Amino acid sequence: QNGIGDYVEFSGIQANKVKAFRLSNPDRIVLDFSDTLSQIGKQSQTNTLGQYVTSIRTAQFDATTTRIVLETDGQADYEISQSGASTTRIQLLEPSYENINYENNEELPIITLENASQIPLNEVTYEDDYNDGIFIIHLPGNYASLFGDGGIQVDDASISSIDIVTNGLGYTDLVIHENDIYVFRMESDGDRVYIKAYKPREIYSQIVVLDFGHGGKDPGAIGKGLAPGGGNLQEKDVNLAIGNFARAYLEADPNIKVYYTRQDDTYVSLQARTDIGNKVEADFFVSIHNNANQSSSIAGSETLYFKDADRPGLNSVELARILQNRIVAALGLFNRGVKDDNGLFILRNSDMPAIILEEGFVTNVNDSKKLGDPIYQDAIAKAIYEGIVETFAKYPTGR
Repeated sequence: QNGIGDYVEFSGIQANKVKAFRLSNPDRIVLDFSDTLSQIGKQSQTNTLGQYVTSIRTAQFDATTTRIVLETDGQADYEISQSGASTTRIQLLEPSYENINYENNEELPIITLENASQIPLNEVTYEDDYNDGIFIIHLPGNYASLFGDGGIQVDDASISSIDIVTNGLGYTDLVIHENDIYVFRMESDGDRVYIKAYKPREIYSQIVVLDFGHGGKDPGAIGKGLAPGGGNLQEKDVNLAIGNFARAYLEADPNIKVYYTRQDDTYVSLQARTDIGNKVEADFFVSIHNNANQSSSIAGSETLYFKDADRPGLNSVELARILQNRIVAALGLFNRGVKDDNGLFILRNSDMPAIILEEGFVTNVNDSKKLGDPIYQDAIAKAIYEGIVETFAKYPTGR
């Protein structure tokens, strides 16, 4: 021990080789040392009488990982630091928070607030910033005297950390840094309030992912000199404009939950886009794009899909047909039909029906006039929304 609390030091280990995470029932801090081989044997346990640590277990977790488990009395905080070239210290700390417990027994995580009966649950609001891996619970009132401040370091598969923040606007925020996408809801049981994590499908009956293609450093297709005013018409800008109009329609419909792969001019990798759809287990995935061709005479609207006709219920080709018909009717461009393309990353790696809408050609003079016009952008967006509604009506999820 030192003046701060218990600590454990390891020689021959660099701090950046240590991965720590928290488990509960019983409370323990797990330390994995990569690229190491334990000399202690298969498993060893030492009982201690520290301020926080009650026992230390050591085992060879796999061929290249030594695992050390610190069983603790309560949920102590911890810091990992390096002293010298090859000594790592795990310093246990008294938490700056109180009346908050975290539990995750390889199921969905639960955060318990003790002595919290005064929180008016009907006034609590939620903010799901899933693109940044953050879910915020806004508690009406200043609860610093009840919960303290600071954060809970978790670092398990579900949650990275939980911050307690008094935001100066009369609210106490619980900021949950997620390692997956959850929906959190609060339930009361006497003096205890439980913050429970749910998978989106447990909360929402209709889920769609809307993907605005390209963005940031990736402009997509470019119609040179074809933007309104004579500049270049960048596909990423058209996609975002149409997407924002579609968002307005979709956000006004309480029956549909939409997750967006990007909401501004940001670069998002193809892997990250499909990850969102797969993590939330969306009912289907719609990607907004526009086309280009070396020949400026090529024009029209088409929709690409993954060939999955044997999928029960809704499949990609049926989704493509519904959206294609809506967009052609709204935009009035040449109907190029629906086409299967199993080589495209988003279509190939989505676990649900997925399509790519190619509303028009930014390289065609007539198409680009409509694609750059907010009136037509709104018309396309409305068609997308109506196509989504039609799809759910024809293929109800049953949830």
